[in-house]
Amino acid sequence: MKKLVLIIFVIAATFIWYGFESKSVKATTGSETSSDMPPTNFTGADLTGANLGGVSLDGVILCNTTMPDGTINNSSCKN
Repeated sequence: MKKLVLIIFVIAATFIWYGFESKSVKATTGSETSSDMPPTNFTGADLTGANLGGVSLDGVILCNTTMPDGTINNSSCKN
């Protein structure tokens, strides 16, 4: 199970990094206050400690996802 979580995390991080590289995600600076995240599946991801300030999560799949504050987000689960 730990390997599966690690694999999901690495895949998610790759998608996030790719988004920053292609400038589809804008870094939040003093002049920019919002960012758009490319469609990403964070099912089962642990985002504890992640800084999501100013990031729009529209279209992002959050199912059994641990959010930065430690809560579990199941808002995109299909059940």
